[in-house]
Amino acid sequence: MRKLSISGKNNCALLGSGEVVCWGIGGSGAGNPDAGGPIPTKVLGLYQPAEDIASGGSFSAAILEDGQSVLWGRIHQWPVSLSIASPIWPYPGIPMAAHLPIDSSPDCYATVGRDLYCMLTESPNGEPALHPVLMPGPDDVVELATSWGTSCARTSGGDVHCWGSGPVGDGSTEGASAPVHVPGIVGATQIATRGHSAAVLADGTAVCWGVYGLSTACGEPVIPYMEGPLLEPRPIAGLPPVTQVSAGIGHTCALTAEGEVYCLGLNTSDQLGDGTYSTTAVPVKVKLPSHLGG
Repeated sequence: MRKLSISGKNNCALLGSGEVVCWGIGGSGAGNPDAGGPIPTKVLGLYQPAEDIASGGSFSAAILEDGQSVLWGRIHQWPVSLSIASPIWPYPGIPMAAHLPIDSSPDCYATVGRDLYCMLTESPNGEPALHPVLMPGPDDVVELATSWGTSCARTSGGDVHCWGSGPVGDGSTEGASAPVHVPGIVGATQIATRGHSAAVLADGTAVCWGVYGLSTACGEPVIPYMEGPLLEPRPIAGLPPVTQVSAGIGHTCALTAEGEVYCLGLNTSDQLGDGTYSTTAVPVKVKLPSHLGG
């Protein structure tokens, strides 16, 4: 397995073969009208192997070998409203060499020159259009993770900067209109954000912040955060060393170097992929079909 991306209702994985599999609520980015449930299902309609993937709240995107970007699922980004069972619609405005966000709506990207752009929806003369805008932020951006409320960027030096409605990880409950440095993260190798935020450190530790109340997406809740959000990064207990972490809405998943996937948190929409519907604060292994592994 090469990449994992999750969202509120659907999760997707990019396999070594270039195939994409998704699981969760069928029709919400699964790319297969018969998909749905706790078992990963192959996405139909990719005419070439995929090089990159990203999952939004109810839709997903992939960049194929030839650089073409495609979307599938339910897209509700005014003035665009589409329901696509298979990935056949090209996503406009993304440069051929761009990288998509890890685990969120694929409407921002980092260019080869490591500039940060986001796509803004416009409707000149009544026609829908997606217009790329250069965003202020840290220099030398090598990875971007966006969500409805919070966005984060990782630099080549392993620093993490976040902005949005918050909490953004700086110890404050306030949001930030411009990127702020997240303290306590040294040498980050990967980032993610959705209902909360997460990062992988150089030693394989996954850290997590931004969950509220009794949420188990970052592990067992602790007393200081029972009534409010987890304001600063905290390691996720029970995970082996990981190479990637992905943040959903109420759940978190992580990928190991051996290609195994572990998830924890809310499981009301089969998000954890372990064949059950049980919410848990302890990471559980996703039951990937043997013929789809790697």
